Amino acid sequence: MAALGCALVLVAATAACTGGDEAGDDAGGPAAPVRTGPAPTAAGDPPVVELLSAGAEPRATLRLTPETGASTSTRVGLDQRLVSDGTPTTVPSLTMTVTTTVDGVDGTRLDLGQSFTDVAAGGEGSGAGTRAAVEALDGADGRVGLGTDGVVLSASLGLPEDVEPAVRRTVDGLRDQVLALTPVLPSEPVGEGASWSVTSVVVVGGVTVDQTTTYTLDTIADGDYVVDYVLDQEYRPGEVGRVTLTQGTASASGRLEGSLGSVVPRRAVGSTSSTVGYRVGGAVTLVESSVRVELTAS
Repeated sequence: MAALGCALVLVAATAACTGGDEAGDDAGGPAAPVRTGPAPTAAGDPPVVELLSAGAEPRATLRLTPETGASTSTRVGLDQRLVSDGTPTTVPSLTMTVTTTVDGVDGTRLDLGQSFTDVAAGGEGSGAGTRAAVEALDGADGRVGLGTDGVVLSASLGLPEDVEPAVRRTVDGLRDQVLALTPVLPSEPVGEGASWSVTSVVVVGGVTVDQTTTYTLDTIADGDYVVDYVLDQEYRPGEVGRVTLTQGTASASGRLEGSLGSVVPRRAVGSTSSTVGYRVGGAVTLVESSVRVELTAS
């Protein structure tokens, strides 16, 4: 789940800076943490999973086990609040239906098809950039390669060739955040109370972000899980469209409820808060935002 909503925050923040609505996841554990590899330094590097606690007995290795042909439709809703240099800015809420189908299972790789429908922006603040992103995403189809450990191996999204680069970044960001709803799982056997961290480098709304997500396994029974998560992010300075990002941090927390037999949770609830600084010309604007996300399988 982790970063869901951050793409919209960055889009809204950029719009606020430019003056327009432009679119741009117990004591019974090991004595020492167990890491899977070197820390990632660039987007696309494999994430590093570090087991912090193995939890209580009984323990088992958790892996996604969907069958070919399985399909899940989920409704995603995002409510946003934005304050730019102390002044509240109107940001539209977004809703969408995401249908995920397992097209094939090959060992530890799952080949998925995704479709985005009923994408809509509600409330005030739905300017031209938001409408363009909604129109581009509504009806789009995507392909995803997902490991049975929850790691995204590949992802593509079919969009018209004439879609503006800023809109394409926004839509790609939204798609990526939906993919982040699937928790990344450790390779070691774990039981209730287990916790592990996942360190990765991602691109959100055109911004490179260093992030660490810590998962805690609340319950696991017959393949049904409840997982709590806490996310910390740090944005790397750089150019985003017509503005320069000078600083940025974000934190998030939430809960995922699902089954290992499905690639997306049955229910997910989370909230994200961020503070981002942008330079436009010689002036720096500080944007504070919060996003609440809710996903429910239909």
